[in-house]
Amino acid sequence: MNKMNIKINLRAWDKKAKRFLSNSETLKILLAESEGVLSEKDMERYDIEQHIGIPDVNYNDLYAGDIVLYHDFTNFYSSDILGVISFADGSWGIYNENRPFNPFVPFPFSEVMCFTSKKLKKLGNIHQNPEMIEVKNESV
Repeated sequence: MNKMNIKINLRAWDKKAKRFLSNSETLKILLAESEGVLSEKDMERYDIEQHIGIPDVNYNDLYAGDIVLYHDFTNFYSSDILGVISFADGSWGIYNENRPFNPFVPFPFSEVMCFTSKKLKKLGNIHQNPEMIEVKNESV
């Protein structure tokens, strides 16, 4: 019988302490919540973010909430998209509310299946670098 191993990596941002928790601290928080020790109100203190399964062009791990620059070149059209990694409509992609017409750009399936992205460059995250995402795409 073939077994499929799926590794899910998570990170947690502590809004009160303004820092990412260590892996062991994140695990303790999640276990405490699942056992009912922490309430929903207690959990509002933390942003839990999932690793998306691929690294960027420099092999940095990418998580929901990371700010990235995505070089999209499809159909003879090339553009750089600044945004936050998000999950929507069953797909990982980039979200930027300043982007006209379609603020969410899903990653192509082929990109995710390559296990590394030559098109993504991690610039920061929404917690430590919120000012980065306030820049409009036109200035990128």
